[in-house]
Amino acid sequence: MENKFEYITRNGLKIIYLYKPAFTKSYCGIGTNYGGGNIHFSVDGKDIVSPLGIAHFIEHKLFSMPDGSDAFQTLSDLNAISNAYTSNDKTLYFFSTTENILKPLDVLLDMYTTPYFDKEEVEKEKNIIISEIKMYDDRPDARFNKKILEALYPGDDYSTPIAGTIESVQATTVEDMLEAYHAFYTPQNSYLVIVSHLDKDLLFSHVEERLKDWMPTSRKVIKKKDITSTHTQGDICYEDQIQQDQAVVGLRINASTKNQIFCNFIIGIFDCLFSPLAPFYNELHCQKAFVADIDYVITTSLHTSYAIISTTSNDPESFVQQVKEKLKALTEEDLNDEILELYLKHLKAKAIAHLDSIDFLGDEILSLAVEETSYFEELAAIRKIEISDFKSYISYLVEADYITAICKKK
Repeated sequence: MENKFEYITRNGLKIIYLYKPAFTKSYCGIGTNYGGGNIHFSVDGKDIVSPLGIAHFIEHKLFSMPDGSDAFQTLSDLNAISNAYTSNDKTLYFFSTTENILKPLDVLLDMYTTPYFDKEEVEKEKNIIISEIKMYDDRPDARFNKKILEALYPGDDYSTPIAGTIESVQATTVEDMLEAYHAFYTPQNSYLVIVSHLDKDLLFSHVEERLKDWMPTSRKVIKKKDITSTHTQGDICYEDQIQQDQAVVGLRINASTKNQIFCNFIIGIFDCLFSPLAPFYNELHCQKAFVADIDYVITTSLHTSYAIISTTSNDPESFVQQVKEKLKALTEEDLNDEILELYLKHLKAKAIAHLDSIDFLGDEILSLAVEETSYFEELAAIRKIEISDFKSYISYLVEADYITAICKKK
């Protein structure tokens, strides 16, 4: 893409700038390749085990500034809409605005590079995070999703709750937070993404000057594997206070390379089975095997992919059994050219439409960048996808590790 520029500051921060001269809105985001699943790591040979949820805790407290101000409020006062989130393998902070971006950019960079973990304020924040944990624990869908992920990745850091547990949050100390922060919030482990109409040289020099005192680390930091299990744990069946029986087939997909393109191929194959145009969907529909539509999503990270196929059903045992058998016996004959053609038209049209969405572009570029994946390369790859390409992805589903999960109305 001719309006995309990359720059590395003297301290090692990687910047991706997408120049959009026709737009008044701008996006700025910064992120680290560190998330909720990175519990075990070492620094200069010393093994460290962080409390569960510490990446999420750092995300909360990084908005607190040394002068007592709150960066979220400061950004809001500058007419910048800001947010942040922590996933299993990354933490991102970002804002968008129609005003000049330099002042809010300064706030974002100061916030990211100036940790202020006051002991008293950290203790207060624990109550907020614990309330958040309790809120999710009170939701049947959240409890079900937690059981599914634990069954897909038994005993792994990857399947631990991103916010942690009540016990782990209570046990977290300022020292724990600083240890993890200084290990992973480094220039070398971070990306800055800007989508704007400003001159690139102005932006690059501004960031360079603003971060001149942010020193790269000389310590050797090694993240331990967040996935050590080799197989899924087994099937799940239990009761909860829900309105309708829930049926889920989960797939742990053992592929060495996973990215958004991989997701697109898998979703295209799922369309051939579970979209209303698909013969298998209509076969299940005639049997009244499900009540609502069939949903299917795939999630990828640096080291794994998993897919979830779900619905409500009056006969969940039959639904999960038929879906599992179908997927394990999948062949090229199950691919429907008409469905795939419609899917590709929609996929490519959506990719073009997203080029006009500043917020989507910024978040997608940043999210992929911290995974060492190029959004622009994936965009080019999407444009080249052909129907015949889907055949080579069938084996990933046939060879996946499966679980079935049923939650029945209590």
